[in-house]
Amino acid sequence: VFTSLDFGSYFSDSKTWRYLTNSIAFMPMKWNLPGVFENNSLQAVNGSLWSLTVEVRCYLLLAVVAFLTLLRNRLVANISIAVVLAVGVLAYSEIPLLGFNPRWARPATFFLVGVAIYVNRGWIPVSGWLALVFAVVTWFSFGEDFFDWVFPVTLSYILFYLAYGTPFVNLDGWLGDISYGVYIYAWPSQQIVSQFLPSVHPLMITLLATLIVLPLAFLSWRFVERPALGLKKRVLRNQ
Repeated sequence: VFTSLDFGSYFSDSKTWRYLTNSIAFMPMKWNLPGVFENNSLQAVNGSLWSLTVEVRCYLLLAVVAFLTLLRNRLVANISIAVVLAVGVLAYSEIPLLGFNPRWARPATFFLVGVAIYVNRGWIPVSGWLALVFAVVTWFSFGEDFFDWVFPVTLSYILFYLAYGTPFVNLDGWLGDISYGVYIYAWPSQQIVSQFLPSVHPLMITLLATLIVLPLAFLSWRFVERPALGLKKRVLRNQ
């Protein structure tokens, strides 16, 4: 719809079809489509896709760790997590699937913290006071040398506290789980606004893109994500 090319030229261009390899979420991402958003300050159709590649690779490494039964015992799991962290600090480039890209170190660290929290979930208190302390620590860590060590732990705990330690509001019950759709479709929605209103203020881009992305996220949840999750239940039922 948004390409400057005619449909024949667009669909005969190999770049159009190579873009579909992004769905594999393992190969290097293709950012541009022929003639799409070519006059915007950034031409990438969906820069948010960068996170999928590192996420898939982290899950593959986690699957290997689980296959080696290193997650069945909490002590062994914690030792394994500590070893992975040490390798990441001392020799990140040696980590399979991830080490060749230094920019993936930070999201991989958050992934590792999430695994650690899951392994120790029965031992970690859900405390508002502790969340407040972590928020203060986070604030004072900004700009400091220890920020990269503190932030993944404190922010992750604060997020889990907000999820499990605050009153439950069942938005999913009537709206659906649209959070991931909002993340994935936000970038192209902003690009659409920028194409038609190139000089508009960034806050207005955010507002207008929000109006676009919310119905897109709802449709994605209703017709793509929820049915896909339903397939998981059917597959596991047949095991």
